[in-house]
Amino acid sequence: MLAATGVGAAPGVAQTDASLGLGVGTVRYAAGSSFGSAVVSPAVRYSATELVADASGAVASLPFAWSSQARASVWGVAAHFRGPMRIAGEATLAGTTLSRGGGSTAAAHAVGEVLWSSENWGVGVGAGPSTGIISGALPVVALHTRARAWWRPAKENAINATDLQLVVEPTHFPDGWFTDVGAGVSLERRQVLASVWLAGRLAAGPESKAAGSALVQMFVSPRVSIELGGGSYLNDPYQDLPRAGFITLGVRLHRSPRPIHAPLTAPLAPLSAEVRGDSQVVRFR
Repeated sequence: MLAATGVGAAPGVAQTDASLGLGVGTVRYAAGSSFGSAVVSPAVRYSATELVADASGAVASLPFAWSSQARASVWGVAAHFRGPMRIAGEATLAGTTLSRGGGSTAAAHAVGEVLWSSENWGVGVGAGPSTGIISGALPVVALHTRARAWWRPAKENAINATDLQLVVEPTHFPDGWFTDVGAGVSLERRQVLASVWLAGRLAAGPESKAAGSALVQMFVSPRVSIELGGGSYLNDPYQDLPRAGFITLGVRLHRSPRPIHAPLTAPLAPLSAEVRGDSQVVRFR
């Protein structure tokens, strides 16, 4: 699954948050091998009503090597029409490297979409090109289409919110079509944020597969959070990253304090694009 909607309340005033995560985890591949890892992961995010941009990276210890990865994405509204319809676009760049001559990979995705939204729901339909590059191999180019929707059941404030999300992504690779489907729910309850995501890949024959993950983030102070996650993620066909299961535990230090009693004063931004980490070898939030 390339991307999923991380929808929520975007502030009327632009906000920027930078953070640094320190964690440990265990990864188990489908073939049966497993390893433990220590990770350092910086991240930065800028969010406004009609523009969301974020970047993250990670350096992880692997058996006899080091792995580094980076990802950056931007989503924004490009044009307005009468009523609830808007035109938006999203661009994503990602890459990985492995020490000791292990090679590198990269992927790029661009999607233009039409949005319809109100204060607590939204839908979007779009398409665009995607490409993946692996060191020593020719790049692959695919047509990536996407339909997605989100719904917030009731008006809530900025620290007590529930979001439901659904995304369907038919993709045409040189060797045929496959479709990624994902559904998730995210909860915010003052100092605790929790999310659950289920994903599946539909393809001909035995290529169909499923994955799921859950993450809990608890703020022990306005600038420090503890994070616990686990589950599995699908393989990334663009960077040839394998399917695996994982468990992670870490602490994240935030530059901006999390508000404890701030009300939601601005309308919800539709379908704010926040890319999930399924395409990472080891994704520590």
